[in-house]
Amino acid sequence: MNGHQKTVVLAAIAVAIAMLAFPPFTLHTGGGRALNMGFSFIFSPPHYANDIFGSVDVALLSIELVVCGAVAAALIYFFRD
Repeated sequence: MNGHQKTVVLAAIAVAIAMLAFPPFTLHTGGGRALNMGFSFIFSPPHYANDIFGSVDVALLSIELVVCGAVAAALIYFFRD
């Protein structure tokens, strides 16, 4: 693994940690609707009303992490010797 590939790996790890620290949140209503509540720090989720907090949108977070991994893999392949 050359220097460029190591840089890509470290950058991908940093981006993945940032994605996990600030995940997307949604609020699921009783009518089956999902309201986007944006991104927030994992330990202070956004709130809608007094005691109604958003939950992590695991599906969107998974897609983000897969795309991050795919871009990192493509860049590692691009920077091969």
